[in-house]
Amino acid sequence: MYVVRSALVLLACGFLGCVKIDSFDKPHATETFIGGLEVDSSIEELSAGARTGFVLVITTDGTGKKAYISGIPPENPFYLVPTELWKELREDGLLKNVGKFDLAPNVSGLECEVVGKKTLKVTGFQVMSKLAKEMGLEVSGELIREGPQVATVEEIIISANVGKLKALLPTILLNELFHTEENQAISKLPDDMQVNLFRFHFRGDVSSPF
Repeated sequence: MYVVRSALVLLACGFLGCVKIDSFDKPHATETFIGGLEVDSSIEELSAGARTGFVLVITTDGTGKKAYISGIPPENPFYLVPTELWKELREDGLLKNVGKFDLAPNVSGLECEVVGKKTLKVTGFQVMSKLAKEMGLEVSGELIREGPQVATVEEIIISANVGKLKALLPTILLNELFHTEENQAISKLPDDMQVNLFRFHFRGDVSSPF
């Protein structure tokens, strides 16, 4: 009888998707979500964007007040300027205020504020390279969990300060980088403006069983 009952429970879970999900405010929690990730670039010359299946991992710290997202941005590290382009700019002597061994600006992972049991507010990156900091990078967004699903209710957006971009990148490149939202080249935008570079949207289902 015990074997039969156990088999029925497992069968029911297979059909109904039984999963045990930790709330975001639980200390030392870890949840894995599988779903679709959309990446849009505001500067087509840097990236064409992407639509792909993806795995997102969310962990919380010991207080349950802070969470970390691995999987957005999708690469680790995520380069803001393509590495091949960066190499060409370096070889041509066009980079400004850049050390001999400085890699292209890059970031990894996200840090979040836990807002209740179901909501995460993106507040920063887990890791930023020296040049990413010098670009005046900012990140924002919000994820919410409903049942076994998690989704971005506010797109995760990476933005940069125009003046700091001008201080780092050559004018010849900035003239070619067309910002689709502002409808003009980066070089023509005001220095005090914060412009979007990348936007991410994720929706997925929990994959942690029981």
